[in-house]
Parts: sequence; C-alpha cells; structure tokens
Amino acid sequence: MTEPLLDRLRLRKRAAIILLALAPGLLYFAWFGPKPPRDHAVVFQFDRPLDDVRRLTATWSAPHDGSALAGSKFDVGPASSQQFRSNVRVPDGEFWVEVELELPSGSKTIRRKVMLGDGETTIYLTAGP
Repeated sequence: MTEPLLDRLRLRKRAAIILLALAPGLLYFAWFGPKPPRDHAVVFQFDRPLDDVRRLTATWSAPHDGSALAGSKFDVGPASSQQFRSNVRVPDGEFWVEVELELPSGSKTIRRKVMLGDGETTIYLTAGP
C-alpha cells in the first residue's frame, strides 16, 4: 500500500477510536444534562373564591439554591375566580413556587414544592387564614 493511503487509514482509525471514547459521555450529557427552558401551563387552584385578595404574585425558584427564575402577577378583582392560569418558562424539573396574596389586612405567603413536566400542573392552595 502507498504511504498516503496508510496515513488516511490511520487517521480514520484514530478518529473512530476518539469517537467511540467520547460517545458514552455525550449520550449521558444529552440524556441527563441541563434541559432548555420551555413553557409550562400552571393552574393555581384555591379552596374558595378570592373575593378579598387584591393581587396574587407567584415566584418560581430553583430547589437547590433558591435563586429566583420566573414570576407571574395577577390583579385580582371582586368576584374573582378560584383558579388562575399561567405559563412559566423554566426547564422540566422540581421547583419552589412562592405565592403571595395581597389582602386588605396585609399579605399571606404560601410556599410549595412543585414538579413541572409534560401537561398542565395544578397547584392546590388554601387562601384562608
């Protein structure tokens, strides 16, 4: 065989070995690595109508370090609903959601751990004292 042909064969063999060595790590990263953010449909479901609530604020944070990632605000009027629908743009996974209700007498904060994934997520909350 000629020398250039042998060099090309060695180069291909070396590239195949490197690819085979890196493939498990690349597959692991693609499967278990960080996921890009996407929209998640969320429903805040309360035990009663929120007649005395002026504003509802939801803040989403990471479970490991508590850093705020996203938020939603709703101005709540009289004869309001028992549920509020929202979208939050975060990756799939587990998060803390902190819901603050502004009442005439002050504010109330409710904190829940939530798993976001496929489909709509309903978060059940108690608005009472």
